[in-house]
Amino acid sequence: MAIFLDENSRVVVQGLTGKQGQFYGLRNRAYGTHIVAGTNPKKAGSDVEGIPIYATVRDAVEQAGANTSFIIVPSAVAAEAILEAASGGIPFIVCVTEHIPAKDQARVFNTLKHDYPTRACWGRTARASLARARPTWALRPPRWPCPVAPWGWSAVRARWPTRRSTNSP
Repeated sequence: MAIFLDENSRVVVQGLTGKQGQFYGLRNRAYGTHIVAGTNPKKAGSDVEGIPIYATVRDAVEQAGANTSFIIVPSAVAAEAILEAASGGIPFIVCVTEHIPAKDQARVFNTLKHDYPTRACWGRTARASLARARPTWALRPPRWPCPVAPWGWSAVRARWPTRRSTNSP
């Protein structure tokens, strides 16, 4: 099992000021993830429950020391958010936005491959990696336990279907 997010990870949430970004960003902070910043060019200088908002990812890296990006923005701007994170110096990028146009996916893939080969970018199908007493960037269902639950976690890679197929149990 590989652990990409640990106690040394400092996460910037791109889209923290939006409804879904705020919901999942604050939920992951409550789980133990070290959320150090959010980004929104129009709301720079404000904060979301004590988390400072910066205009760009580069500002979040320089001022808050972010080294991981959790992207939860509308599909129309997701490609630009991924490329902004890569150009801002973030080595590990997680984008959970659905319905990104195929041409944008291809452009991002090729740009990351050629211009930023050391960057890792995970997408929507890799929703969570949880390990006991570790931070997370998960889109967890509401009743998933926290690491303080008595049964704990040994290691779980969570992936649940968005619709039920006819041949599933």
